Amino acid sequence: MTTPAEYRRYADECLRSIWIARVPEVRVLLLSMAKLWIEIAEREEEQARQAPGAEESTLPFERKPPALGVSRQSPARQAS
Repeated sequence: MTTPAEYRRYADECLRSIWIARVPEVRVLLLSMAKLWIEIAEREEEQARQAPGAEESTLPFERKPPALGVSRQSPARQAS
């Protein structure tokens, strides 16, 4: 699972790479990528602040499956 600190490291790598990139379009792309990594890190940090004790990532494929034995049927259907 990727943490906000890792996302910030990705952003730092992009920013460092700007110094060695010679093509202006590549520099622009690297700066855009750095901004996106920072936005993702900030979003993850905000989600962690809003839901104390919650998992860091809320991507659907990283969520835990529902507990076994818990039915999603309505109570009326369960009684029949």
